[in-house]
Amino acid sequence: MIGSENNLRPGIEDYLGAGLILSKLSGSKSPEAEVCIGALRSSGQRIRELIWESASSRELRERGYEADVTYCCQVDISYAVPVLQHNRFVNVPSLAQKK
Repeated sequence: MIGSENNLRPGIEDYLGAGLILSKLSGSKSPEAEVCIGALRSSGQRIRELIWESASSRELRERGYEADVTYCCQVDISYAVPVLQHNRFVNVPSLAQKK
């Protein structure tokens, strides 16, 4: 093994989160984007359950981060629109309100 990146595994929360974002965008999609959207659609109403039961979620809960996992299993809860300005992210209120 060369480094710790060899121990990484794909997280379903990454695919589902990307699928949520990508499904709201218009235009053509890459094959990778289509896979994420497909994962989202096939999970249906089970998104929270699937994330909760994922390996990374179990590990976090075992380390005492159950509240964080619960929070992150929510969909469409943030109205923040982060934009990088002067080497830091700031919220753009005028864009956030258009949701």
